[in-house]
Amino acid sequence: MLKLKLAGSAKDFAPQLEKLSELVAVSLCDDGLTLTCNEGTNGLTVTKKGNEANITYQKKCEFFRGILTLMEHENDEEFSLSEAPSFAFNGEMIDNSRNSVLTMKTAKEIIMYSAMLGLDNILLYNEETFEVKEHPYFGYMRMGYTQKEVRELNDFGKEFGVTIIPCIQTLAHLAQTLRWKCYWDICDHGDTLLVEEEKTYQLIDDVMRSWRECVDTDIINIGMDEAFYLGRGQYIDKHGYKPRTELMIEHLKRVLEICKKYNFKAMMWSDMFFRLMFGEDYYTDKPMDPEI
Repeated sequence: MLKLKLAGSAKDFAPQLEKLSELVAVSLCDDGLTLTCNEGTNGLTVTKKGNEANITYQKKCEFFRGILTLMEHENDEEFSLSEAPSFAFNGEMIDNSRNSVLTMKTAKEIIMYSAMLGLDNILLYNEETFEVKEHPYFGYMRMGYTQKEVRELNDFGKEFGVTIIPCIQTLAHLAQTLRWKCYWDICDHGDTLLVEEEKTYQLIDDVMRSWRECVDTDIINIGMDEAFYLGRGQYIDKHGYKPRTELMIEHLKRVLEICKKYNFKAMMWSDMFFRLMFGEDYYTDKPMDPEI
Protein backbone atom coordinates (compact mmCIF):
# COMPACT_ATOMS: atom_id res chain seq x y z
CA MET A 1 0.00 0.00 0.00
CA LEU A 2 1.44 3.37 -1.05
CA LYS A 3 0.67 5.86 1.72
CA LEU A 4 0.90 9.51 0.73
CA LYS A 5 0.98 12.78 2.61
CA LEU A 6 0.19 15.52 0.10
CA ALA A 7 2.02 18.83 0.31
CA GLY A 8 1.83 22.04 -1.69
CA SER A 9 -0.02 21.84 -5.01
CA ALA A 10 -0.25 18.05 -4.71
CA LYS A 11 -3.14 18.67 -2.32
CA ASP A 12 -5.20 19.72 -5.36
CA PHE A 13 -5.20 16.07 -6.44
CA ALA A 14 -6.67 14.76 -3.17
CA PRO A 15 -10.21 14.20 -4.59
CA GLN A 16 -8.88 12.17 -7.52
CA LEU A 17 -6.54 10.14 -5.31
CA GLU A 18 -9.45 9.30 -3.01
CA LYS A 19 -11.28 7.88 -6.04
CA LEU A 20 -8.13 6.10 -7.17
CA SER A 21 -7.82 4.46 -3.73
CA GLU A 22 -10.96 2.44 -4.51
CA LEU A 23 -9.16 0.91 -7.47
CA VAL A 24 -5.50 0.49 -6.50
CA ALA A 25 -3.41 0.26 -3.33
CA VAL A 26 -2.89 3.94 -2.55
CA SER A 27 -4.14 5.95 0.42
CA LEU A 28 -3.83 9.41 1.93
CA CYS A 29 -2.62 9.83 5.51
CA ASP A 30 -0.59 12.16 7.73
CA ASP A 31 2.38 9.83 8.18
CA GLY A 32 2.90 8.70 4.59
CA LEU A 33 5.43 9.55 1.89
CA THR A 34 5.45 13.36 1.54
CA LEU A 35 4.51 14.13 -2.05
CA THR A 36 4.92 17.43 -3.87
CA CYS A 37 4.31 18.16 -7.51
CA ASN A 38 4.73 20.85 -10.12
CA GLU A 39 3.97 21.39 -13.80
CA GLY A 40 6.78 21.16 -16.33
CA THR A 41 7.24 21.30 -20.09
CA ASN A 42 8.99 18.06 -20.96
CA GLY A 43 6.96 15.01 -20.03
CA LEU A 44 7.15 13.25 -16.68
CA THR A 45 9.81 13.19 -13.98
CA VAL A 46 9.40 11.22 -10.74
CA THR A 47 11.94 11.41 -7.93
CA LYS A 48 12.04 9.84 -4.49
CA LYS A 49 14.57 10.21 -1.70
CA GLY A 50 13.86 8.86 1.73
CA ASN A 51 10.39 9.93 2.80
CA GLU A 52 9.97 12.63 0.17
CA ALA A 53 8.90 12.40 -3.44
CA ASN A 54 8.11 14.77 -6.30
CA ILE A 55 6.20 14.44 -9.55
CA THR A 56 6.82 16.93 -12.35
CA TYR A 57 4.27 16.53 -15.13
CA GLN A 58 3.45 18.19 -18.43
CA LYS A 59 -0.01 16.69 -18.89
CA LYS A 60 -2.40 16.16 -16.04
CA CYS A 61 -2.66 12.43 -16.74
CA GLU A 62 1.10 12.15 -16.24
CA PHE A 63 0.68 13.02 -12.57
CA PHE A 64 -1.27 9.78 -12.15
CA ARG A 65 1.32 7.87 -14.16
CA GLY A 66 3.72 9.25 -11.59
CA ILE A 67 1.58 7.77 -8.81
CA LEU A 68 1.75 4.37 -10.51
CA THR A 69 5.52 4.75 -10.75
CA LEU A 70 5.75 5.52 -7.01
CA MET A 71 3.68 2.41 -6.30
CA GLU A 72 6.15 0.36 -8.33
CA HIS A 73 9.12 1.80 -6.41
CA GLU A 74 7.41 1.94 -3.02
CA ASN A 75 10.19 -0.01 -1.30
CA ASP A 76 13.08 1.84 -2.95
CA GLU A 77 14.91 4.29 -0.72
CA GLU A 78 15.88 6.44 -3.69
CA PHE A 79 15.14 6.51 -7.40
CA SER A 80 14.54 8.86 -10.34
CA LEU A 81 12.69 8.42 -13.62
CA SER A 82 12.16 10.75 -16.57
CA GLU A 83 10.20 10.08 -19.75
CA ALA A 84 8.65 12.03 -22.60
CA PRO A 85 5.97 10.50 -24.85
CA SER A 86 6.82 9.97 -28.51
CA PHE A 87 3.33 11.04 -29.55
CA ALA A 88 1.32 14.13 -28.62
CA PHE A 89 -1.95 12.17 -28.86
CA ASN A 90 -2.01 8.97 -26.80
CA GLY A 91 -5.12 6.96 -26.06
CA GLU A 92 -7.31 3.96 -26.77
CA MET A 93 -10.63 3.30 -28.48
CA ILE A 94 -13.39 1.49 -26.60
CA ASP A 95 -15.97 -0.41 -28.65
CA ASN A 96 -19.36 0.43 -27.15
CA SER A 97 -21.37 -0.85 -30.12
CA ARG A 98 -21.27 -4.64 -29.99
CA ASN A 99 -23.97 -5.18 -27.37
CA SER A 100 -21.40 -4.45 -24.69
CA VAL A 101 -21.77 -0.81 -23.70
CA LEU A 102 -19.60 -0.22 -20.65
CA THR A 103 -21.38 0.48 -17.39
CA MET A 104 -20.63 3.91 -15.95
CA LYS A 105 -18.63 2.28 -13.15
CA THR A 106 -16.42 0.36 -15.57
CA ALA A 107 -16.01 3.35 -17.88
CA LYS A 108 -14.77 5.46 -14.97
CA GLU A 109 -12.37 2.72 -13.91
CA ILE A 110 -10.94 2.62 -17.43
CA ILE A 111 -10.51 6.41 -17.34
CA MET A 112 -8.48 6.08 -14.14
CA TYR A 113 -6.40 3.19 -15.47
CA SER A 114 -5.77 5.21 -18.65
CA ALA A 115 -4.49 8.16 -16.64
CA MET A 116 -2.13 5.88 -14.68
CA LEU A 117 -0.75 4.66 -18.01
CA GLY A 118 -0.21 8.26 -19.15
CA LEU A 119 -2.93 8.08 -21.82
CA ASP A 120 -4.55 11.44 -22.41
CA ASN A 121 -7.67 10.47 -24.40
CA ILE A 122 -10.29 7.79 -24.91
CA LEU A 123 -12.23 7.41 -28.15
CA LEU A 124 -15.73 6.20 -27.27
CA TYR A 125 -16.80 4.19 -30.30
CA ASN A 126 -20.58 4.53 -30.12
CA GLU A 127 -22.13 3.90 -33.52
CA GLU A 128 -25.60 4.70 -32.22
CA THR A 129 -25.45 3.72 -28.57
CA PHE A 130 -26.06 7.22 -27.23
CA GLU A 131 -29.02 9.52 -26.88
CA VAL A 132 -30.17 11.79 -29.71
CA LYS A 133 -33.37 13.30 -28.41
CA GLU A 134 -34.97 13.91 -31.82
CA HIS A 135 -34.51 10.23 -32.76
CA PRO A 136 -36.06 7.77 -30.28
CA TYR A 137 -35.27 4.82 -32.59
CA PHE A 138 -31.59 5.78 -32.84
CA GLY A 139 -29.97 3.10 -30.70
CA TYR A 140 -33.40 1.83 -29.63
CA MET A 141 -33.13 -0.96 -27.01
CA ARG A 142 -29.33 -0.93 -27.29
CA MET A 143 -28.62 0.28 -23.73
CA GLY A 144 -26.65 3.30 -24.88
CA TYR A 145 -25.56 6.32 -22.85
CA THR A 146 -27.86 9.23 -22.14
CA GLN A 147 -26.58 12.73 -22.77
CA LYS A 148 -26.29 13.17 -19.01
CA GLU A 149 -24.09 10.08 -18.74
CA VAL A 150 -21.82 11.22 -21.57
CA ARG A 151 -21.39 14.60 -19.86
CA GLU A 152 -20.63 12.78 -16.60
CA LEU A 153 -17.88 10.75 -18.30
CA ASN A 154 -16.54 13.89 -19.96
CA ASP A 155 -16.27 15.68 -16.61
CA PHE A 156 -14.82 12.62 -14.85
CA GLY A 157 -12.18 12.31 -17.56
CA LYS A 158 -11.20 15.97 -17.13
CA GLU A 159 -10.46 15.33 -13.46
CA PHE A 160 -7.79 12.83 -14.52
CA GLY A 161 -6.53 14.62 -17.63
CA VAL A 162 -8.23 12.17 -19.99
CA THR A 163 -10.24 13.67 -22.87
CA ILE A 164 -13.39 11.82 -23.97
CA ILE A 165 -13.58 11.88 -27.78
CA PRO A 166 -16.70 10.81 -29.70
CA CYS A 167 -16.09 8.15 -32.33
CA ILE A 168 -19.24 7.85 -34.42
CA GLN A 169 -20.40 6.68 -37.85
CA THR A 170 -21.66 9.00 -40.59
CA LEU A 171 -21.97 6.59 -43.51
CA ALA A 172 -21.88 2.84 -42.81
CA HIS A 173 -21.95 0.55 -39.75
CA LEU A 174 -25.48 1.73 -38.95
CA ALA A 175 -27.44 -1.48 -39.48
CA GLN A 176 -28.91 -1.31 -35.97
CA THR A 177 -30.48 2.05 -36.83
CA LEU A 178 -31.39 1.53 -40.47
CA ARG A 179 -33.36 -1.65 -39.69
CA TRP A 180 -36.18 0.52 -38.28
CA LYS A 181 -38.87 1.52 -40.77
CA CYS A 182 -38.61 5.23 -39.90
CA TYR A 183 -35.09 5.21 -41.43
CA TRP A 184 -35.71 3.09 -44.53
CA ASP A 185 -35.93 6.18 -46.71
CA ILE A 186 -32.30 7.10 -45.86
CA CYS A 187 -30.90 3.58 -46.19
CA ASP A 188 -28.92 2.98 -49.36
CA HIS A 189 -28.51 -0.72 -48.63
CA GLY A 190 -27.71 -2.81 -45.56
CA ASP A 191 -25.87 -0.69 -43.01
CA THR A 192 -25.12 2.29 -45.27
CA LEU A 193 -26.75 5.71 -45.33
CA LEU A 194 -28.24 7.14 -48.51
CA VAL A 195 -25.99 10.00 -49.61
CA GLU A 196 -27.25 13.11 -51.43
CA GLU A 197 -30.41 12.88 -49.31
CA GLU A 198 -31.16 15.88 -47.06
CA LYS A 199 -32.78 13.75 -44.36
CA THR A 200 -29.49 11.87 -44.07
CA TYR A 201 -27.62 15.07 -43.32
CA GLN A 202 -30.25 16.18 -40.85
CA LEU A 203 -29.68 12.95 -38.92
CA ILE A 204 -25.92 13.52 -38.94
CA ASP A 205 -26.47 17.11 -37.83
CA ASP A 206 -28.63 15.96 -34.92
CA VAL A 207 -26.02 13.38 -33.91
CA MET A 208 -23.20 15.94 -33.96
CA ARG A 209 -25.22 18.44 -31.97
CA SER A 210 -25.99 15.80 -29.36
CA TRP A 211 -22.29 15.11 -28.85
CA ARG A 212 -21.42 18.80 -28.92
CA GLU A 213 -23.75 19.33 -25.97
CA CYS A 214 -21.96 16.62 -23.96
CA VAL A 215 -18.21 16.85 -24.62
CA ASP A 216 -15.63 19.61 -24.43
CA THR A 217 -13.19 18.26 -27.01
CA ASP A 218 -12.95 19.78 -30.47
CA ILE A 219 -12.07 16.38 -32.00
CA ILE A 220 -14.55 13.88 -33.42
CA ASN A 221 -14.00 10.68 -35.38
CA ILE A 222 -16.62 10.51 -38.16
CA GLY A 223 -15.99 6.88 -39.15
CA MET A 224 -16.95 6.35 -42.83
CA ASP A 225 -15.14 2.99 -42.97
CA GLU A 226 -16.27 -0.21 -44.70
CA ALA A 227 -19.07 1.49 -46.66
CA PHE A 228 -19.23 -1.41 -49.10
CA TYR A 229 -22.82 -0.75 -50.20
CA LEU A 230 -22.31 2.94 -51.00
CA GLY A 231 -24.17 3.85 -54.20
CA ARG A 232 -25.25 0.26 -54.84
CA GLY A 233 -28.78 0.14 -53.44
CA GLN A 234 -31.51 2.75 -53.22
CA TYR A 235 -29.06 5.39 -54.47
CA ILE A 236 -28.72 3.78 -57.90
CA ASP A 237 -32.53 3.49 -58.14
CA LYS A 238 -32.94 7.21 -57.46
CA HIS A 239 -29.91 8.71 -59.19
CA GLY A 240 -28.31 6.10 -61.40
CA TYR A 241 -24.69 5.07 -61.31
CA LYS A 242 -21.97 7.37 -60.01
CA PRO A 243 -18.37 6.36 -59.18
CA ARG A 244 -18.13 5.60 -55.48
CA THR A 245 -15.00 7.71 -55.07
CA GLU A 246 -17.04 10.74 -56.13
CA LEU A 247 -19.81 9.78 -53.72
CA MET A 248 -17.30 9.41 -50.88
CA ILE A 249 -15.70 12.79 -51.53
CA GLU A 250 -18.98 14.68 -51.89
CA HIS A 251 -20.41 13.04 -48.77
CA LEU A 252 -17.22 13.81 -46.83
CA LYS A 253 -17.52 17.48 -47.80
CA ARG A 254 -21.08 17.63 -46.46
CA VAL A 255 -20.11 15.91 -43.21
CA LEU A 256 -17.16 18.29 -42.73
CA GLU A 257 -19.52 21.25 -43.13
CA ILE A 258 -21.54 19.88 -40.21
CA CYS A 259 -18.35 19.34 -38.20
CA LYS A 260 -17.40 22.96 -38.79
CA LYS A 261 -20.86 24.09 -37.72
CA TYR A 262 -20.33 22.48 -34.31
CA ASN A 263 -16.63 23.38 -33.99
CA PHE A 264 -15.39 19.83 -34.41
CA LYS A 265 -12.17 18.83 -36.15
CA ALA A 266 -12.67 15.50 -37.90
CA MET A 267 -10.70 12.28 -37.84
CA MET A 268 -11.79 9.44 -40.12
CA TRP A 269 -10.84 5.93 -41.19
CA SER A 270 -9.15 5.88 -44.60
CA ASP A 271 -9.82 2.34 -45.77
CA MET A 272 -12.56 3.14 -48.31
CA PHE A 273 -10.32 5.49 -50.27
CA PHE A 274 -7.64 2.80 -50.49
CA ARG A 275 -10.17 0.15 -51.49
CA LEU A 276 -11.72 2.34 -54.17
CA MET A 277 -8.32 3.30 -55.55
CA PHE A 278 -7.01 -0.25 -55.70
CA GLY A 279 -9.99 -2.31 -56.84
CA GLU A 280 -11.20 -3.30 -53.34
CA ASP A 281 -7.73 -4.30 -52.16
CA TYR A 282 -6.36 -3.11 -48.82
CA TYR A 283 -2.78 -4.16 -49.55
CA THR A 284 -1.32 -3.81 -53.04
CA ASP A 285 1.75 -2.88 -55.06
CA LYS A 286 -0.33 -0.80 -57.46
CA PRO A 287 0.65 2.89 -57.65
CA MET A 288 -1.67 5.46 -56.15
CA ASP A 289 -3.37 7.86 -58.54
CA PRO A 290 -1.76 11.28 -57.75
CA GLU A 291 -5.07 13.03 -58.41
CA ILE A 292 -6.79 11.00 -55.70
